[in-house]
Amino acid sequence: LMDTTTLHTSALLGSREEDSIKIYPARWLALGVYTLHEIASNIMWITFSPITSIAMCYYDVTLFWINALSWINMLVYVVFLFPATWFLERFGLRVTAIVGGSLNAAGGWLRFAGSGPDSYWILLSGQFLTSVTYLLETNACSMLSAVWFPPHQRTIATTLFAIISAEAGVLIALLSSPLAITGGDNTDRICNMTSYNMLSPERQEWLTTTNRQFFYYLLSQALLTTIMLPITFLIPEAPPSPPSVSTRLGESITSKSLLTQSFITAFKNKYFVAFIFVYGVFVASSGAYVSVFQEVLHNSGYAKYQGLIGYLGASMA
Repeated sequence: LMDTTTLHTSALLGSREEDSIKIYPARWLALGVYTLHEIASNIMWITFSPITSIAMCYYDVTLFWINALSWINMLVYVVFLFPATWFLERFGLRVTAIVGGSLNAAGGWLRFAGSGPDSYWILLSGQFLTSVTYLLETNACSMLSAVWFPPHQRTIATTLFAIISAEAGVLIALLSSPLAITGGDNTDRICNMTSYNMLSPERQEWLTTTNRQFFYYLLSQALLTTIMLPITFLIPEAPPSPPSVSTRLGESITSKSLLTQSFITAFKNKYFVAFIFVYGVFVASSGAYVSVFQEVLHNSGYAKYQGLIGYLGASMA
């Protein structure tokens, strides 16, 4: 009799849980906001990769510091991964999106302020802020899928957010940067001469042309992040009702330590550890190469094909 009563009660509770399950169209708005932020962050991350030689000549800094505009993104990710995870758990998806979007816009305008040839350190500061946005919002991928999407749509949502949007941002940057920043017809001669007169009229003219190109290119990126920001405030923290029974069970167990518990459970699985190692090597190697491929080709005798190098990088993305 007890077993029959228990089964009946469980079935009744399960029926009530299923009745409260609902899927909302607003899930696509939440996904769209995060996806747009991810695209913008990746555009700004890899902006200087296909124009390394021009940027080095324009800002008059060493190759190390031009590469820093890219690897600062990876450094921020490694150093602040766990604080960012805590922030997401503590404040939730909506606050994370607002903070991430605000930092992205602030970073975009700081980068624009660094568009002058003597403003490299301002540019690097802006790059740091956009890197924080990338970290904050990339971490939210699994939580967004679990909170807003039913099980049969979570793979699609995760793919669009974590993979497609990131690759789209890299693709746009690799295609647009060589087109927007050319420096003019005498770029190769000015930038490839080791002892060029910094005050010569020809170089000053080149700096003026390149400055105008950086001005409008970085301005367009700053405007892009600013336009996205008001939409961010429209997304709620979570839907009124969960999209699945598993989400409701997760909320009933714990809402604050969901990600932490997921990390612990995942890393106890040896197959997951093996998978994450292989995937990590792939992401690290591809990210590293796409950051330096222009200088590799440039030093291999392909400097005159500056405008086409971005297309090669885009093919890798």
